[in-house]
Amino acid sequence: MLFSSLAEAREKITAWKEDYNRQRPHSSLGNLTPEAFATKSRLETQAA
Repeated sequence: MLFSSLAEAREKITAWKEDYNRQRPHSSLGNLTPEAFATKSRLETQAA
């Protein structure tokens, strides 16, 4: 069994999703994390 309960599965999936969407670099974003890419985009927009 991978998870001992539905609550544990939800907790681990949520943690993975947060890591993937916020901390992990993505090649489609120039190997930046989504947060770094968003910050860079905001700064470039403000400078223009």
